[in-house]
Amino acid sequence: MNGHAIGRLVRLLRQRADLTQVELAARSGVHGLDLLAYRHEGDVDRLVTEVLAASTGPVIAAGSVDSLERIQALNRHGVWAFTVGSAIFENQFPAGATVREQVEYVLNVAAGADPA
Repeated sequence: MNGHAIGRLVRLLRQRADLTQVELAARSGVHGLDLLAYRHEGDVDRLVTEVLAASTGPVIAAGSVDSLERIQALNRHGVWAFTVGSAIFENQFPAGATVREQVEYVLNVAAGADPA
């Protein structure tokens, strides 16, 4: 079992890099991967590093990308993209309260702008 639903979230239940995800990323015919990096209960940096190293296609990080630190870490790792969902609607970012302001903040940080 790679994960299970906890409320509205899915958690990856491995204490080390999820080898299933790494193996999947390396398979012939896999042209990209949606990685639930921050729902992994182990070493997220290791998971992302290993999946990126194994993948021949784009890796998109999804799930619980809800802070400046996580966006910057994903940028450092070099993921192809990431998704942000409920964090925008819950005003998780230090920006204005509108969806537009939250989205603009995320886009600016993703582009490497100084968040200050």
